[in-house]
Amino acid sequence: MAPTQIAIWIWGGGVYRNKNFQVVSKEVLLHELNETIGNREVVVKPTVDAGSGKNVRFIRFVNGLQEGTGLPIELILEQYGRDWNIQECVINPPVLRTLYPHAVNTFRVITYVWDGSVYTTPLTLRVGRNGNRLDNAHANGIFVGCTDDGHLKRWAFSEFQERFEEHPDTGTKFENYYIPEVPQILECAKQMQARLTQLRIISWDMSLDEHGKVVLIEINTIGQTCWFPQMANGEPFFRENTAAILRSMRK
Repeated sequence: MAPTQIAIWIWGGGVYRNKNFQVVSKEVLLHELNETIGNREVVVKPTVDAGSGKNVRFIRFVNGLQEGTGLPIELILEQYGRDWNIQECVINPPVLRTLYPHAVNTFRVITYVWDGSVYTTPLTLRVGRNGNRLDNAHANGIFVGCTDDGHLKRWAFSEFQERFEEHPDTGTKFENYYIPEVPQILECAKQMQARLTQLRIISWDMSLDEHGKVVLIEINTIGQTCWFPQMANGEPFFRENTAAILRSMRK
């Protein structure tokens, strides 16, 4: 099982790559961008030393120029320096929009390799609030634990430990709210981890598109987050392997 691929254009390490991950010149990339996103909204964000929604921007282009400012794509990208990507926007299906409709609500799936097998840590769904388009905890979003079969836990939390039994904007109750695609999301993440076993632990930001297909938004290979999955689920981070992993760290 592979996630649905969203179009992404990348500039990093001195190399431009188009949406097919082919290395191209700057001129070719800009031409493709203007042809492809000339009249639509996209997400622009840095790819290095970034996180928690920092410097993520939603930009709508009209005839290749930013709506409101009239800036061309090239000048906007220069503000990001040498490491950025552009992604097409994802639209959540009704099962996620009912919780909160103004952001792409994403699952933080953390996989790890231990004793020859691939495991997942407790699953967390991040949800936006207050009209914000970001769902990150550090960007005023909230997060709620989720069972591996797709049922949300009773309480959602903010980073300041505020607790919510229902979403403060939509009034949707969290407890036992069912998202049937969760097993597919977990299986997809485990299969991707199995292809990258040299990275022993990976945090995947995953979601569902408007057709309910699994979408990979991004991966995080450093600075793994332990605190909010544990807060949201009330479980040890490595679940049944926690004691053995802690013992191995003392050696």
